[in-house]
Amino acid sequence: MARETIAKTDNYLFEVDPDINRLFITLMGFWENVNVVPNLMTDIDKALDKVRPGFTNLVDTTQFKTPPKEVMEAFGRVQQRIMARGISKNAEVVSSAFVELNLEEVASQSDLSKVLRQFKSMAEALSWLDE
Repeated sequence: MARETIAKTDNYLFEVDPDINRLFITLMGFWENVNVVPNLMTDIDKALDKVRPGFTNLVDTTQFKTPPKEVMEAFGRVQQRIMARGISKNAEVVSSAFVELNLEEVASQSDLSKVLRQFKSMAEALSWLDE
């Protein structure tokens, strides 16, 4: 089985590969506020329903612009849900130092930092997740 698309909007793509127990999150564009992603929590819950405890997560932020504080707080809630479902590794591919710092800060508040590593390339991130 290949990746299954769970949710696709102009702002994010959530996919799951049940065979390798992995969640794939792609964040895109600039989210001026949480109103641009009204189904964010519902969609992440749908994706998390497709993985088992011990799952890994690959987050692609290379097309993402740093959002305002309100959106970062929403990311914190998403991360809490991810932690509650039993994630084992979370790899973030970042191309902007500003996005990297903001995501690190949110991760430290949600405890996701315990399983988080950030990478500059998709290949490095996948290699770490597959270890």
